[in-house]
Amino acid sequence: MSDRLIETVKLGNIQQVRKYLALGDDPNARCGWVSGPVLETAIALGHTEIAKALVEAGADPNGADCEGGSVLMVACDEGNVEMVDFLLAAGADVNSATKDGTTALMCAVLAEEDEENEISGSLDILERLLSAGADPNAVDKNDMTALEQAASGGNVAILHRLLEVTDTTIERLNWAIYSADNSGCSEIAEGLKDEIVRRGGKIRNFAADFQQQLLINARTKIDITTFDRASISNFFLQTFSFATVQVNKKGETVREILGETKYFFENLGNGISLKMVKIPSGNFLMGSPEDEEGYHDSQRPQHQVHIPSFYLGKYPVTQEQWQSVMGYNPSYHKGQERPVEGVFWHEMEHFCQRLLEKTGREYRLPSEAEWEYACRAGTTTAFYFGPTLTTEIANYDGYNAYGYGLKGKCREQTTKVGSFPPNYFGLYDMHGNVFECCSDYWHDNYKGAPSNGSAWLNGDINPSRLVMRGGSWATAATSCRSASRIRFNPNRRSSDGVGFRVSCMIINETA
Repeated sequence: MSDRLIETVKLGNIQQVRKYLALGDDPNARCGWVSGPVLETAIALGHTEIAKALVEAGADPNGADCEGGSVLMVACDEGNVEMVDFLLAAGADVNSATKDGTTALMCAVLAEEDEENEISGSLDILERLLSAGADPNAVDKNDMTALEQAASGGNVAILHRLLEVTDTTIERLNWAIYSADNSGCSEIAEGLKDEIVRRGGKIRNFAADFQQQLLINARTKIDITTFDRASISNFFLQTFSFATVQVNKKGETVREILGETKYFFENLGNGISLKMVKIPSGNFLMGSPEDEEGYHDSQRPQHQVHIPSFYLGKYPVTQEQWQSVMGYNPSYHKGQERPVEGVFWHEMEHFCQRLLEKTGREYRLPSEAEWEYACRAGTTTAFYFGPTLTTEIANYDGYNAYGYGLKGKCREQTTKVGSFPPNYFGLYDMHGNVFECCSDYWHDNYKGAPSNGSAWLNGDINPSRLVMRGGSWATAATSCRSASRIRFNPNRRSSDGVGFRVSCMIINETA
């Protein structure tokens, strides 16, 4: 009986919604890829009267999706002052947080953008939340408060209000300046600098800091060819910094996230290198929930997997890397920094063997479990960017929207690797561009799958089918999901949308 209520809510038919509620349909029914309450759907679609009717019929004003995103946060995201007032009066928890630490206050400072003035945030909602006891000092998983996030929104009034109520340090003010500068909010950046000077603090020069780190890395870089090439240690590891984004259910960027990770590189000759990123060990839930859009039985059952630490290519193998190792380039979409495609699976294996001969390290295709773990990078949403995908942050066929996201474009070809933001591990192009082949044989589902991260080569196998992941420039977003998996014939030359990236294990690494 819940399905008819959900569909009627989506259509915005208030009379029919009231009829179904009177007949006993569940006002707390759940739907969507994050198993959100139907109340969340009503708010997201702007059906305020329907949302009120659901609450009056018993919908939980503290309802949340599987990521912890509350209905109050959705109302704040949408800039719906009327709905925020209603939910607060109904007892919504003003300080609840998602799994990544996002609060309603953080949603409010980046609420629906004022396109005319190019600013974000709702001061009205901010004041209501503060009056209801919202904590302005709460931090998300990136140790950011609402103040630092507001700096990128361009809303001077919101920033001034938060400065009045937030326990800010000089370091936090400096990061707020960094956020404002990166978002082109020069007025806010200058105001924050004045605040630091007023407090007697020092304004940090991030550009100089980053340049200094690059110089340090360059001075300490060691030619690994002069050492035991079968031994990898932190002595040879370098650090690189990166910036990525988080999007909301509409595909709008709500946050820029800075990160850093360690890597080493292999010198392939002629100035060409292969960068390998360190993936930390950990546990994760592999597979797709049944309510995720695009779900297929082959992505079930979800199961816990432990992944030992390993290295994975920062990018898919490029045409110049392939040419350097193999001596030819079969790719259809030519470009030295584009991913190689159009190769047989056994040629991929041969590429790994050639790398072993060149470097003394054993390279291979990653297992399915390693690939999904590395792709998710600690996230549980359909994509590592969030609940949807856009063609502004990945190369795929955007003519069909995913979830609440908008339609985009189809570039009809591969793109240069690294053209789009990475995930939280610093890996690029894990969604779209080219499918990436794994080392596992194809199995119709995960019943009996290994739990240690190894490739699944035994059991009920079909040796004429292997597995590829990540989607391509020619596929819809649903095939680019972290959990999506496709079978392919290893005895046929791959299409112009299929490539691979390599992995290797950590050997004799010091802590």
